Amino acid sequence: MALIRALNTAVSGLRNMQIGIDTIGNNIANVNTTAFKNSRVQFQSQFYQTLSYGSSATGSLGGVNPQQVGLGMNTAGISQDFSQGALETTGLNSDLAIEGDGFFIMSGPNGTPVYSRDGGFRKNVANFLVNPSTGFKVQGWNADASFNIATGGALEDILVPVGSMSIAAQTTTADYVGNLNPKGVLALNGTITGTSLFLAAGGVAVGGTLMTAVSDTNGGSALFTAGDHITIAAKKGGRSVPTGDFAVTATTTVTDFMTFLDQMLGLNSAAGIFGSNRLNLNQASATAATATITDNAT
Repeated sequence: MALIRALNTAVSGLRNMQIGIDTIGNNIANVNTTAFKNSRVQFQSQFYQTLSYGSSATGSLGGVNPQQVGLGMNTAGISQDFSQGALETTGLNSDLAIEGDGFFIMSGPNGTPVYSRDGGFRKNVANFLVNPSTGFKVQGWNADASFNIATGGALEDILVPVGSMSIAAQTTTADYVGNLNPKGVLALNGTITGTSLFLAAGGVAVGGTLMTAVSDTNGGSALFTAGDHITIAAKKGGRSVPTGDFAVTATTTVTDFMTFLDQMLGLNSAAGIFGSNRLNLNQASATAATATITDNAT
């Protein structure tokens, strides 16, 4: 019987180590599984069998240790590591990820909440955001007709309103990132970029200001005289537009020049867009001026 007990003890180690190897194999198999959390096996020793009890020490004798034989080992549990993993870019707008603690909430069978870290979602035929493997709908708070999200209410199935009518809102801010073209034309004279137009007599130019009174500095010399021509060579949307010529007369105003730019470049200054365009003036001589228009309106 003692030999059989020893064999069973050894077998318990093999059997539970098999669970540990299976867990490691499962971790390796899911190395590319989205939101997978690796597992770790925890072992514990089996209950000990007492063959003889110990005794405490006396005045003349020392104590005696008990005699116990272990019956092997077993698996105490398998725990998962829920620490933050590395976020990756997939290029799909419907692929989501949670940074930090938390779970996505989905509507499971009979509306039972289902929690997951897997954010590989897709739109179904009804434009609801769903988990493609289970079909569970992702829940949260939808935006109202004014694009406001009221948090704190009951969770709803997330709907992506593709193809539906919505209120248009104008762009309020924009960011632009780019590099200057090293092969561009080298500027030989000073260039004024994105500046306001002033009066040669002092003050800021307005629509009714004569072009012959416009200066690039407050109280500076006039840029134009009657008889000058402003030649515009511009690009819009990456394509060149036909060259325009604007003649400066004794009665020409800034509004006349802006109207000329509107017609030539197709700008909508009435909607307040022209304010985001930049006019770069480079006076080539006392009687002729050239200008380059960069249209950055959106």
